Amino acid sequence: LGNVSGIVVIAALTVFLWRRIVDQAKAGKSTYSDWLFLAILLLTTLTGFLCQWLRLADLRALAYPAYFVHLIFIFFLLVYIPYSKFAHLVYRTVAMLHSGGRAR
Repeated sequence: LGNVSGIVVIAALTVFLWRRIVDQAKAGKSTYSDWLFLAILLLTTLTGFLCQWLRLADLRALAYPAYFVHLIFIFFLLVYIPYSKFAHLVYRTVAMLHSGGRAR
């Protein structure tokens, strides 16, 4: 399930990046923070796959540094998301969990 999710994330990010580059009028004006979020999310996913492949290949000398870089990207995302315009992904999820599906 994790590998399928990772592939879906990479495919979606590829589409998002492609649309931002090719169809700028439709995607809207991109800011530095938009590109940063997409790049860090893509790098996090790719380093996750790299860690798994290195572990399966039993290349510990390369797997541990790759895992360290992967963790840095994860921590960066955790710190960055609340200050980005993607914060609504977190805030809305927490609000839905807090309400517990109660009617308004």
